[in-house]
Amino acid sequence: MSDIMTDGGATLRLVAPGGGHHWWMLGTLTTIKVGGDATGGRMTIAEFELPPGFALPPHSHREEDELFYVLDGEVSFWCNGREQTFTRGGMAWLPRRRPHTFRVTDDGPARMFNIHTGPAFEAMVEALGERTDELRLPDPPEVEPDLERITKVFAQHGIDLVSPES
Repeated sequence: MSDIMTDGGATLRLVAPGGGHHWWMLGTLTTIKVGGDATGGRMTIAEFELPPGFALPPHSHREEDELFYVLDGEVSFWCNGREQTFTRGGMAWLPRRRPHTFRVTDDGPARMFNIHTGPAFEAMVEALGERTDELRLPDPPEVEPDLERITKVFAQHGIDLVSPES
């Protein structure tokens, strides 16, 4: 990563391929390409590498909108009762306070580019993830994820789990 200059609370940041801060989180490789420190807290830009079948429980963000752009693989998005599956080049814009989720098909893996309109997602990754320098998916967990802890960390960062019917 290379910071160029600061202007109005934002820093011009150039990130080479493979650059960023890498985290193993919930079975994914999550790379924060540009965080709130460089954007004046206005956004977080990330890249995800996701295993086949990966899915999050339906959830909503209290204060952040979210954009996903599929780079590789096949991913189904669900928001407000609508579902659509995309391959490379597909995009999903998910407004705040709207229940949504996504699922990588079993044929996976998938890679996606992601933007959150604020820094809360980045803080959640840091709280829930494990920092790594390895640019690969983590080994499968030996125990089931602690859903109570995940729910608590999500809530602390403005993300609420919701029922699929919401």
